[in-house]
Amino acid sequence: MAIAHHVPASTVDAPSVPFPSDRRTPLTWSTAPIADAGGHPPTVLEWHSAVPAAPGRLRLFVACDVRDVRRVEAASARTGRPLGSFDIRYADCHQPYDLPLDGDAVRAVADEGVRLALASDPATEPLWIFSGPDAPVERRPSLLLDTEDPSAPAAALHHHLTSIASVQPFGWMEGCVLDALYDLHTTFPADTRAETALRDHLAVYVHGIRLRYEDPRSRPANDRVYGIEATLPFAVVAKRDPRTPRSGWPSTPGTPGPTPMDASRTPRPRPRAATPSLTPWPSSRRPPGTPGYARRPSASSGSAAGG
Repeated sequence: MAIAHHVPASTVDAPSVPFPSDRRTPLTWSTAPIADAGGHPPTVLEWHSAVPAAPGRLRLFVACDVRDVRRVEAASARTGRPLGSFDIRYADCHQPYDLPLDGDAVRAVADEGVRLALASDPATEPLWIFSGPDAPVERRPSLLLDTEDPSAPAAALHHHLTSIASVQPFGWMEGCVLDALYDLHTTFPADTRAETALRDHLAVYVHGIRLRYEDPRSRPANDRVYGIEATLPFAVVAKRDPRTPRSGWPSTPGTPGPTPMDASRTPRPRPRAATPSLTPWPSSRRPPGTPGYARRPSASSGSAAGG
């Protein structure tokens, strides 16, 4: 069974392009733009380490939400040999994109590097990718080379999941990862890797008593919940520390009020709805073979049940 061997790019040389002022990339991982070839130089990736001779893929991770369609053209850096294109469509932050490469193309990339440019049609603004070296190996621009190791896929999955490399945008996607890490830890408590990863993941977004993250459009959403999908990560927070309710954060940044980690406000319990009482149907109005009870009509309904 073939699995992927990561060989991250040694350098990423990108044009100087300002990042959109109303958006933000997550974490502290460095990013690089891939801009329109008509107005900017290409982004160039180079590999200075040894690259095995094997077919594989060139992988990029999107670092800022994309709400349109963009095409990234890839070519060898010196000779300009076309390698293919990335078809980027409405990508989430942290979403990977792969470009398949045969063995000859991998050798060309290893020897020359690869230049990336955004096709002018239909793109309207640069594409931002994670560039490292502060990002995990799995999130940098990388060659993923096919190797044969039938025992490794499960171990590779476990290694990736129980690391910061599996972090996702705060909301339902990161909530699913947190659920997996929590279940893995509680099922195999002697293995501390899942619990360590769980703490590392929460530390990405929870800083003391503050919450720092971006909404699905890469806009800062500090100390507030952008919508219902942002609530899933709090399920694991509550399961890990049920004595501390996480509720009552401000609806907008700077609004007076308790923070996400404030334990002083406990949600009020909702009143339970009264259980409807049952009353016998008159036997003259009951069809043969049916139960003799029905819901009693409420005083405000103005109509009789069953008619």
